[in-house]
Amino acid sequence: MNWVVYLLMIGACSTHSADPALMIEGPSQLRVDKLGPVDGPRVALDDGSRPDGMEITVDDNEVAAVEEGRVVAKARGQTQVSVVWSDQEVVWTLVVDPAVSLRLLDVPAHVVVGERATLRIEARVGQQVIGHGNTTWASSDDTVAIVESGVITGQEPGISFITARMGASEAMAEIEVVAR
Repeated sequence: MNWVVYLLMIGACSTHSADPALMIEGPSQLRVDKLGPVDGPRVALDDGSRPDGMEITVDDNEVAAVEEGRVVAKARGQTQVSVVWSDQEVVWTLVVDPAVSLRLLDVPAHVVVGERATLRIEARVGQQVIGHGNTTWASSDDTVAIVESGVITGQEPGISFITARMGASEAMAEIEVVAR
């Protein structure tokens, strides 16, 4: 092979450049403690520029959504955020873990032995009411009252403290169980 032709082939290969690589600048997992717009990791090209026409999607639309090109945290949970540009994709994880305040509603003055009463709960992040599907319930004394999914059943006269928990948040009510 002629050396001149070989050198021209090497030169042609070295001057050809592929599309710049899409990359994440920052952590690949982001934890936020409030709902609303998320300042996530910056997605850019390996030359530092921000490409036009990126498509952003989230796996779980109940946890987060894409609104006007921004990721917005909607509820407690975790989701994958995908950014696609020019057949390239980067993925990062969004963990939404806001401080939740719980409040028990319509707490009965007492529960009669053998009867049931239902407790309702309200969960809030700031002023926004949120779902409370992951609530766990407990009674301080199952011989006095038991609780399942917010329904209290009086067992015998006495006092029991009923606790609702969601993550690190909890609400408690003192329940007196009385004889018929």
